[in-house]
Amino acid sequence: MNATVDMTVAGNTVSGTIIYGACISSMACPTLTCEQLTGSGMLAALPGNPQLTECNLNCCQWDLCNGPDTPPPTPEILTCNTVIRVRADADVIMNQVSEQVCSPGSSCLFVTAAISISLQGRPVTPGDVTYGTCVPTSACYALTCDLISAGMLSSIPGSAELASCNVGCCEENLCNDDGSVHANVTGKSNLLLLPPQQKVRNLHTFL
Repeated sequence: MNATVDMTVAGNTVSGTIIYGACISSMACPTLTCEQLTGSGMLAALPGNPQLTECNLNCCQWDLCNGPDTPPPTPEILTCNTVIRVRADADVIMNQVSEQVCSPGSSCLFVTAAISISLQGRPVTPGDVTYGTCVPTSACYALTCDLISAGMLSSIPGSAELASCNVGCCEENLCNDDGSVHANVTGKSNLLLLPPQQKVRNLHTFL
């Protein structure tokens, strides 16, 4: 917090600047006001009955960030799995897996879905889709199965209908993996599909 105060020193009224910093709960800091701080005794140590004339209060969450000249941290670059895997019954019909360096401010998206799929010359069979990519964090947590199903299913050969779906977002390198992304995929899926459209912030809850 930076504050400008008027105080009386040796009979003269002078202006001064206070720079004040401390640790505070991340839940309480955004609602804190300058009036609450001054009422708690911040000005009591100053001489001459100081009066607050201006105050700027800010909160931050990185090491030593409340110094007067502390620059913000360099954004961390996130790497996510980019995966599109489709299985129809026991057959793997698409399996593309790579790693993608995301733009700053991104999250890793991870989708598992149960589908009904019809390939040329074959009856409708049950299948599953595993899908992952980088997505802007502001958008990732607003995604639902309905919003992403059209684009996800359009990459599948034949025709497919969504039966159930789980969407997850996370912010650690290669976190969009429930253990199946780099596993042997020759057999049927053993993915655990959570209830449709259930959102999870920590993908380890899949395991």
